[in-house]
Amino acid sequence: MKLNVKIDRLFVYSETEKKFFNAELINGLNIISGRNTSGKSTFFLAINYAFGINDFNSQLKAILNFKPIFRLDCTLKNGTELRSLILIREGDVLLIKLDNLPVKRFNGINANNSAEHVKLKEYFHKLFNFHLQLESQNEYKLAPIEVIFLPYFISQKVGWVYMRKSFSSLDWFKN
Repeated sequence: MKLNVKIDRLFVYSETEKKFFNAELINGLNIISGRNTSGKSTFFLAINYAFGINDFNSQLKAILNFKPIFRLDCTLKNGTELRSLILIREGDVLLIKLDNLPVKRFNGINANNSAEHVKLKEYFHKLFNFHLQLESQNEYKLAPIEVIFLPYFISQKVGWVYMRKSFSSLDWFKN
C-alpha cells in the first residue's frame, strides 16, 4: 500500500534569540504565498533540514546562526493505519519519535556521508518503505532519501534548466 506523509506542524525555536516560528498545516490544500524574500522557500528548506537533509544548510545560514531547534510533527497514513511521527533536530542531532516507541537518536548528521547520516537514511528508507533504485556509474544503487521530495521540490537556486540538480549528487535531465 501507498504510504502518505502529512506534515502537520513545523515549529522552530531559538533560545538565544527568544524567537520562534510556528506553522500548522490543515487537512486538504495549504497555500503558502507571499512576496519575494518573505520566507516561502525557507519554510520548505526548514522541513528538509528537520528530516536531516543538509543540502541547503548554506541557504539557512542566517537562521542556523541562532542555534534553533526544529520540530516537525507528521502523520503517516498507510491504508487505514495512522502513525504519529515527530522529528526534533538541533544542530547535528536528530531525534525521532514514532508512535509510543522509544526515541531514536542520530548524532553527527551534519555530514551527508557520515556513518550516522547513512544510518538515518537507511532508517527512513525502512520507515517509508522506500526502495527506489537509480543508476549511478553503470550500477543501480538505493536512491537518496531526498528523492522522496521530488518532483515536489526543485531548488530555487537551480531553477528550471536543462540539467536539474535538486540535491547534492542527484542530477536529472529533461525527458
